[in-house]
Amino acid sequence: MGKIQRQYWIKYALNYEAVQVKNKIERRIGELFDKLFRPIIFLEFFKNFLKLVVYHKYLRGKILKITKIGSERFFPWWREHEVDQVIGLLHMISEIIRIEPKIFTMVEIGSHIGEGTSIFLGFLSIEKIYCVDTWHMDTNFEEIFKMRLSRYFGHRCFPVKKSSEEFAHEFTDILDLVYIDGDHRYEFVKKDLTTWYEKLRVGGFLCGHDYSLHPFPEVKRAIDEFVSKYNLKITTFVDASWYIRKIGSY
Repeated sequence: MGKIQRQYWIKYALNYEAVQVKNKIERRIGELFDKLFRPIIFLEFFKNFLKLVVYHKYLRGKILKITKIGSERFFPWWREHEVDQVIGLLHMISEIIRIEPKIFTMVEIGSHIGEGTSIFLGFLSIEKIYCVDTWHMDTNFEEIFKMRLSRYFGHRCFPVKKSSEEFAHEFTDILDLVYIDGDHRYEFVKKDLTTWYEKLRVGGFLCGHDYSLHPFPEVKRAIDEFVSKYNLKITTFVDASWYIRKIGSY
């Protein structure tokens, strides 16, 4: 499959859910107006007009925003055609699961609007994910996350509206996998690495994103120092994804 063809199918998959939500809204609007206006035949034209108005106002503000953000997360404006941003993440998860076929409990630090989470949930080997984010940058991000993933809530996906540090203090489960993509400042990355590595079982995986000198030198610096300090091996991928396997206690 060529690069352009791969890009088309990836974008199609990202936008598929937005289309499904759009169709659901149209159907519900139609049912509502049918109940209101069925006895009044002459208002059929008016009903269709209002449906069109509601459709445009809602979809342009919400559903089309999902589609737009969904594309930007993996195809940002500075690398609009770089499909490796998806391929690298898929490669990383696939390699981890080849080594450890069953991931019972995972924590994702920095869930944003749930696109990475959606990919993780696509691997049935991953049974349960705690999605940790404050969503303080934009309340719309939390809303989009819920719209995208609410069908998984309570059995595979567990949103946690707290900081990484707050959740780490109260978390007591045994962890197989931690994915770090939260605050990219050096001191926060360093703290996340130390805190969550301690909570992994031996043989578990600490992984994340943006292991790159440009544009995230503080992320790379924190990871390099951590790996060097504890004599760990890091595996990297084309999209700046990375993982470390826990080989024992410090």
